[in-house]
Amino acid sequence: MEISIPRSREAGPLASGGVVAFLLVLSALGSAAAVDDGAPPGRPVDLVWHNGELWNSVVLGHLHANPPPQTLDPFYTFPGVQNPVAGAGPGDSDYNGGRWQPYACTGGGSYTDGDQVEAAIAAGTITCTPAGDPFLCPLTDRNDED
Repeated sequence: MEISIPRSREAGPLASGGVVAFLLVLSALGSAAAVDDGAPPGRPVDLVWHNGELWNSVVLGHLHANPPPQTLDPFYTFPGVQNPVAGAGPGDSDYNGGRWQPYACTGGGSYTDGDQVEAAIAAGTITCTPAGDPFLCPLTDRNDED
């Protein structure tokens, strides 16, 4: 299976296809990419915003059912609008290594950091709802392509 890899600052497949497409990618990877069964190398997926910078990411698979909530970080998606936003990332003391609980967000604005998203949720500017099972997709490095 081929996965397109955007290398621009425009919205990538997670933004244009939304959570459903992303979860279909995870489903297609299936047990071959399970976290604990000698998974093959991950596949690049999309660019993700964290602390005002775009990061490369790679999906490694689903997490086991019902991981403890404190072991997951929010992964905010904006279907058809912009690249996803990580609630935590490398350098943050509370980063869980790319263990995400996905949320689909609707409403106005443009966001490049989890704190901005959380402030918009608190202000009622956007609404974010859980959108699928937890997954493993670490932020690997800053995307420095212009």
